[in-house]
Amino acid sequence: MRFHIIIPSIRTANPLFPLFEESLRASLTHEDTFIQVLDGSIGCTQALNLAMADIPPCDVIVKMDDDVLPPKGWQDEVVKALRIADMGAVGIECDDEAYMGGGGELPCGKIGDQTFLFPSGNIGGCLFAFRYEVLPIICYVPIIAETKYQYYEDGYRCMKLTQHRMACAYIRMDKKLSFVPYEDDPEYVASKARDLETARALLHTIWD
Repeated sequence: MRFHIIIPSIRTANPLFPLFEESLRASLTHEDTFIQVLDGSIGCTQALNLAMADIPPCDVIVKMDDDVLPPKGWQDEVVKALRIADMGAVGIECDDEAYMGGGGELPCGKIGDQTFLFPSGNIGGCLFAFRYEVLPIICYVPIIAETKYQYYEDGYRCMKLTQHRMACAYIRMDKKLSFVPYEDDPEYVASKARDLETARALLHTIWD
């Protein structure tokens, strides 16, 4: 299976970024995997829109954050999951409530030998995998605010998939997805928070 992994980042100069790269490569089980690190300084959604407009044919596309430490074997689980009819996109279970729907137990179910968690809304985008065939449905996310962080990107992609009667779910593995412990600059953290709040206030412009 041919994987294309897209990673928007503004942390490539961070001393911990090599830890992310090393961990990612160690987790891979499919040799035919292309890793594309994007310049996220123009904005995460903006960079992804440009990249997804120009992805060569492959089997699985993965949008991944630059702080993800995926468990070994995640690619094999993604391939199995995306072979399920009407499965639009999958992520990997983690301990971060923000990525898992804001807290609380998610509905759980088995399909074949895999266990899935089904959020009421969308799956968080720290690791967001989907088949190349659905790329035309979710390749572009509208920009609703002149900010670098748009807040709703993952929700928008999941909304488009569910409109096409496809499911979005987290895969439960023996080991959960974890994260690189970056210490971001306080000014950057504050700026990101302002961006997210601005975009959150404009969600109605694409959901209505």
